[in-house]
Amino acid sequence: MERRNIMIYLKPTIVNEPILKVTRDLSPSKDNPAFLVGQIGAGKTTVLNYYKDNLRENVVDITLENEDVISSYNHKLLKLYHISLVIKKLLLYVSLNFPLAYRRNFLFLDAEINHLLKLCRSHFQVGSYENIHKDDLSFVNDNTAEELINKFIRLAIKSFDYQTLTLIIDNFDMPVPGAKSYQKIIYYTLKKYFPLILSVSDRELLNNSSLNENNEIVTIDYNFDIPTLYEILNRYLIKNLLLPLSALNERGLNHLIRRDVMEYMIKKTNGNIKKMELAVNILYKHLDSISNPNSSLLKIIDEEIAPNNDIPFAKHKPRVLYIK
Repeated sequence: MERRNIMIYLKPTIVNEPILKVTRDLSPSKDNPAFLVGQIGAGKTTVLNYYKDNLRENVVDITLENEDVISSYNHKLLKLYHISLVIKKLLLYVSLNFPLAYRRNFLFLDAEINHLLKLCRSHFQVGSYENIHKDDLSFVNDNTAEELINKFIRLAIKSFDYQTLTLIIDNFDMPVPGAKSYQKIIYYTLKKYFPLILSVSDRELLNNSSLNENNEIVTIDYNFDIPTLYEILNRYLIKNLLLPLSALNERGLNHLIRRDVMEYMIKKTNGNIKKMELAVNILYKHLDSISNPNSSLLKIIDEEIAPNNDIPFAKHKPRVLYIK
């Protein structure tokens, strides 16, 4: 409760305004999926959560865990597996938001999906059909995954006030084994049935004319706006009890750190808000023993942030979007 009151005094509209602007630009449809583009740490997850929680009904986060994205030479089974994982997340959404409809109409589909996932995982573990009864998977063809999606949609139309579910996927271009097949299966299958919002960090997408023509492209750039970053980082400091609310007007970041130092921090972190939060975290933990906050922050950036020393989120493999 105490932290909730603190947030009220932090003028949330100032911080939320750039996020709201980005989310308002997101208007996907089945004919026009949307890509949310921004550097690693730019705040794409924050934007997606705001969109889901504040702007639209029937928005489902179907982001898969990295370990759930796998590769296989059996494309039909791989497609069935990944789409079944998506439907499993849709079923979870229904069970949480429409529990009565779920119990009445979706239990058999949920059991079917669980059975299919078990069979798929067994196959992937042994690497062949030899240790599985072939009859159990004899029905799998190129249309099996779509048939399951259509079954879910029919039940959804029947069971609750269903119009259109919008699906969001965070970190769609995460570099994991099997990413190429996963991206193509998810994108080309789901966009036929649902509006999609896919967040990516691969900015080469912006130079791809075919993707720009056939998709909505929304970019995040508020992580390079200095007034907005002052507000975001001040909020971070107070939320994490590094800056008392009573000291905001004297020891807030905007009163201690010059604009040119902020510009330098943005440039060195490439707009990564997480890294900037770590830098000011280090600064404010030692603020009482620091005589010059500006030079101290520059030193922190150069010696502890920019070299990526021991920062678990700092080193990333290049993001790649395989959709063409």
